[in-house]
Amino acid sequence: MTDASPEAGATAGGEPVAAAVNPFGDVFRKIGQRGDIALALGIVAILVVLLLPMPTWMLDFSLAISITFSVLILIRCCSSRNRSSSTPSRPSC
Repeated sequence: MTDASPEAGATAGGEPVAAAVNPFGDVFRKIGQRGDIALALGIVAILVVLLLPMPTWMLDFSLAISITFSVLILIRCCSSRNRSSSTPSRPSC
């Protein structure tokens, strides 16, 4: 007996069957290529967060993510070995 499942190169209706379809992959790629669209979407997202009421758990989660990224950036800056010698009076972390 033969297996009824489509193979990797099989076609359905004349078009190749994709193993996993990502409907947003093309959209994200186009937005990444156009910086102005990404900037506009970022501004709209910031305004939505500022104007719409958020549940307390979402505020807590957002604050935790913000603090986490801040600490990660601080650790990365303090542990950097390629420090600029143009500012000798800069205190070390």
